[in-house]
Amino acid sequence: MPTWSLFAQDPAILKLGILRVSLRFAEPQREQGFCENQRDKLLSGFVGCLAMFVLVGAVTLGLSRWDKSDFHQEQVYLLAMGQQIGTACILALCLGCAILAKIPCASRFVSIPVLELLMVAFFIATLVAIPFTVSMWYGAKVQGLVSIIIDEPLFAYTDTSTLLVLDGIITIVHTMVPIRWCVLWTLDLTSVILYTTLALGLGSPEGRSATIRHVVLFAGLVMGAAAGKRSLEKGERQAFSLVLAEKTRRFEAEFKLSQVPSSVSSTRE
Repeated sequence: MPTWSLFAQDPAILKLGILRVSLRFAEPQREQGFCENQRDKLLSGFVGCLAMFVLVGAVTLGLSRWDKSDFHQEQVYLLAMGQQIGTACILALCLGCAILAKIPCASRFVSIPVLELLMVAFFIATLVAIPFTVSMWYGAKVQGLVSIIIDEPLFAYTDTSTLLVLDGIITIVHTMVPIRWCVLWTLDLTSVILYTTLALGLGSPEGRSATIRHVVLFAGLVMGAAAGKRSLEKGERQAFSLVLAEKTRRFEAEFKLSQVPSSVSSTRE
């Protein structure tokens, strides 16, 4: 689907009362019904997403076990340990949020819009922390230790891991957590702004030309995920509208049938 056609008018969509840009239903009651219909999927998808984060993060931590003798400078060793501690804290927070989401009293009485905002805020906070826990370069940039870590032969400083993790989070969230597009787009925009700010503001280890290329490619990947999410949500809203219309027709038919005996008896009298 071309990018310019993402917001193009679709007669079938407009006929169902779905707004063109936000994909929300024009009727507030129908939008609320759609949100409540997604509650179980939203919570289970959020828990599954966090479980995936914990699993991948735990494996990564297990493979990144450093020894002090591997480093020439103690400051670099402390930086590496700080990154591992930061990663462990993020994983513990993910595990805690997953457990909290499984508690009925903690999630059932919270409205879907509030749940979505909380989830997006959590994912944005995770995105902000990722570059400083995955890449030693940006952590050293903030602390002014770049001149020291360059002398360490143990590491190759690139943006590969940072971009892979950022794009992985975006992909997993878009495919597993059914947050409405009218809320989820803030996560997409934040991810692109975050990497652009870090790579061009603090300075990427791969140079300016490579950084600009990475920004463009990463933005393209995020736009593709957003386009796929929009297309998926359109189908979900169309299916919800069709089911709702079918239920309405069935209730109307049952009501008319229930009136038939009374009308027949009154005619006989």
